[in-house]
Amino acid sequence: MVLGFHVIRQDEHFAGLRRGETSILLGTDASPYWEPERSRLPQRGLRGVGVEIVLIVENIESLYRTAVESGADIVRPMATWPWNLKQFWVRHPDGYLLRPAERPMQAKRSSG
Repeated sequence: MVLGFHVIRQDEHFAGLRRGETSILLGTDASPYWEPERSRLPQRGLRGVGVEIVLIVENIESLYRTAVESGADIVRPMATWPWNLKQFWVRHPDGYLLRPAERPMQAKRSSG
């Protein structure tokens, strides 16, 4: 996968992904419990437009390298932003913006 997550569980309508201590659980809209909503879902490619998912991670440099090497659609390259997070943005094919972020070491020490 583009951000280095590995599938830890998968069936017809569900997938569990893990990268280190971070897990993401995903369900498909083809699952029977989505039936009442299916007709109201935007078409593929537009579903995640306007949705940003922030992932607080460790070792962002490694994650960024993995994303670049995998050919991810990187919207903004990695940088440290004024709100004290080192981060970058990746666009998912359905329009979601994924923003992996890591607090700089100084901020990590002072927050704990």
